[in-house]
Amino acid sequence: GGFKVGNLDEMQRMRLGALFREMRRRVLERTGGGPGCGAMFGNVTAIDRSIWGVIMYDSMMLAQAQMAAAGFAEVADGEAILRRMKAAGVAPSLLTYNRMLELVEGAAKHGRAGLVDSEAVLRAMTTAGFTPDRCTFIRLLTITANTANADSATDPPAAGARGDAHVEHTRWLRAWMREAGIPVDLPAGKLALRTVVGAARVGRAAYADADEVLDEMVG
Repeated sequence: GGFKVGNLDEMQRMRLGALFREMRRRVLERTGGGPGCGAMFGNVTAIDRSIWGVIMYDSMMLAQAQMAAAGFAEVADGEAILRRMKAAGVAPSLLTYNRMLELVEGAAKHGRAGLVDSEAVLRAMTTAGFTPDRCTFIRLLTITANTANADSATDPPAAGARGDAHVEHTRWLRAWMREAGIPVDLPAGKLALRTVVGAARVGRAAYADADEVLDEMVG
């Protein structure tokens, strides 16, 4: 039930080591750095059963997300962390799920993840009782944009066909944002436009789709 680190170069190893040193520093800092703290941190079972388990697993998820962005990790690596958390009795937090989405985002950039993966994380998040926040939506929009552009590099032109799953997905996400009272601001709008551009490359989107996004940003 562990997770793999992959074939890391020296820079990736240094970053991963620095991340875990920072994680350990935060645990020591929050517990006062007493003599029992080091023992607690060194005992994986004890950590898994405490609040610090969440810190540890969230940091592990962040490390995997960073490696996914560099092309060294995949969605399965994040899923392995979630399984380990469940086995240890540690409940994922909203931050955990957002970092899992960050991992999907990185994998999607390399064509190793897509909308199916982001929707699976979203279902798990909402089933656990969490409400998506602005960070969640930005991650989802980024995944959609990354997927649209990765697909456009391999899909043949659609010869003028209209309608695209990625564009429809961003439309659905933007509607959900508005219902939640989260504005479609400049960063969100730019991501939606990136999706339209990716779809337009293969003839599955047009100016009207971009104009719709611009109207929402202005309104």
